[in-house]
Amino acid sequence: MVCFGASRLTDGSSASQPRSPARRREAFSAIGLVLLVAGCRSGPGREVPVPAPVLVERFVRAAREIDTAWPWRQELLPESLALVEAGPPVAVLLVPLLRYDGPEAEDWSLGVEQETALVLCRVFDVSPESGATVYGVRSSAEANARVREFWRRRVAAALQGPPDFRDRDRVRRAP
Repeated sequence: MVCFGASRLTDGSSASQPRSPARRREAFSAIGLVLLVAGCRSGPGREVPVPAPVLVERFVRAAREIDTAWPWRQELLPESLALVEAGPPVAVLLVPLLRYDGPEAEDWSLGVEQETALVLCRVFDVSPESGATVYGVRSSAEANARVREFWRRRVAAALQGPPDFRDRDRVRRAP
């Protein structure tokens, strides 16, 4: 194995001495083998994990293209399913996407609003309900404005963890 940056290479030669062509081919062959093995490990069945912000960015781009409102469109986008698989930790990145706070909401997209709420419903095992957990096209502006606040409270509660765990830790710390 070649250790770059060391004063002596593991093959016994000095870093300042030129290597023979045979030694260079040997080193490049070893590097090629490592890259090949790494490539095989990330092949089918072993996907490289995608960072959550990248998943959210892909999700927003796809959700902006939705042309049918929920509940008439029942299927979640493939990008949405990736966020559902990521679970509750990604919810912190999704709640800011809920922007409807009244008829004058700026930079608002029906597709993003509804798809975000539907992903949160799946992540937290909540039933989608028009004007309560998901923006509804037939719900009142006041009801739809409460959807964002519902998800803010729900995600904040999930981040705090179950109360029984907090109580157990508090009892353990007591003298």
